[in-house]
Amino acid sequence: KDVQIQLRSMHHAAEQTMEWPGRKAFWCQYWEFQVLTAAEREYANRGYERLGRFAALILLLGVTALASVSVFATGPSATWLAGLTAVVAWLAAIATGALGIFRYGDRWSKSHTVRSGLMTAGWNYINATTGDGSDREQAWKAFLEETEAVMATYEQRYEYLTSRPSATVRTPPHGPVVSPWRGSAPPSWALNLR
Repeated sequence: KDVQIQLRSMHHAAEQTMEWPGRKAFWCQYWEFQVLTAAEREYANRGYERLGRFAALILLLGVTALASVSVFATGPSATWLAGLTAVVAWLAAIATGALGIFRYGDRWSKSHTVRSGLMTAGWNYINATTGDGSDREQAWKAFLEETEAVMATYEQRYEYLTSRPSATVRTPPHGPVVSPWRGSAPPSWALNLR
């Protein structure tokens, strides 16, 4: 909800500075969509990670409690407690393994980075165009470059996260971000959206 409220105010502020429909369309249909998508993914993956960690913790505590009780159990209850301990241990292993396999922590961190980067690009554009409007072209160019750099970083990090075999390393590979424009500046069609 906070992202939607912030986007609404940013949309209103940016709308005042965009004369051309193509730029408004880019802002609304690409930039805002990417921000909302990243925010939704961040929220969902953070919730899944918290739920998985909580479930794993509770199940591990259950295994510990059942194992300590089964030490003193005798007769048929000992067999029953041993079986229950094994089932809870399997569930704890599955919950812990799911956190490593699905990498919810890495996913929500990646989505948070994308959302933050896009929001920064949007605020930079709005702040650069609030004056007399003389640098709107330069601000638009900088906005496009920042937006595409964030999305290129997202794609690079996504490829890195999906190709690595283990979830033990949480940092993406370091190095320069490759511009999707294959040059130093966006093409003229992106700068002259009308």
